[in-house]
Formats: sequence, structure tokens, C-alpha cells
Amino acid sequence: MAVEQFLYLVRELDLKTLNLIVMLVAVGAGVSGATGKAQDVVNPIEVDAIKALMEQTTETFNRHDAKAWARFCAPYAQLVTVRGESMKGVSEVEKGLATVFETRARRATLERWTFL
Repeated sequence: MAVEQFLYLVRELDLKTLNLIVMLVAVGAGVSGATGKAQDVVNPIEVDAIKALMEQTTETFNRHDAKAWARFCAPYAQLVTVRGESMKGVSEVEKGLATVFETRARRATLERWTFL
């Protein structure tokens, strides 16, 4: 699924935090497209699952719940921020996001995701 396929509105974010979110979305899109072949048919069950995941990650982000957000990560996940901060594994991602939420993104929220 291409990054261009979903749109979200962001409120009260500085540019660096917005870039972090865009990177997270891009990484997710890259992983989902890792098979290298295009889908000819849209599977409604998969679409519903993606929508649910998008809602859940948005909800946890808006609560600034780093622990809940990190549960969506694979054990070997790596998150690199636009500032070059690297977090490897679920516990580091959780700790790093908690710091981001406590500092530069303390008022950041996602308004909604629109699935196109």
C-alpha cells in the first residue's frame, strides 16, 4: 500500500515531529509492500484490518501511550527519528516514544486517518 493512499490531518505538531510521523507511515507502507508484487484485487477483509490498525495506532498516539503504541511493533523493530535517534526493539521504541511524547510532541495529536 502506497503512502499516498492515506491522508491524515495533524494538529499542533512541529515540523520535526511531523517528519517522524511521516517516517513511521512510510516504514509501515514499505514493510507492507515488501513482497514486490502488486495486488490486482482489493480484499475487503484486509482493508478492514488496515483501517482498524490505523484507528488503533492513532488512538494510542493521541493518548501519548508509548507502551500501547510499541505493542504494534515487531520484536526486531527499529525506529529512527528525523533527528537520527535510533531505537531498536520494542522496549527502546517504547522508551524513545515516551520521551518524544513528554517533550517535543507533548501536545501533538492526530485528528483522523482517511483511507482512500
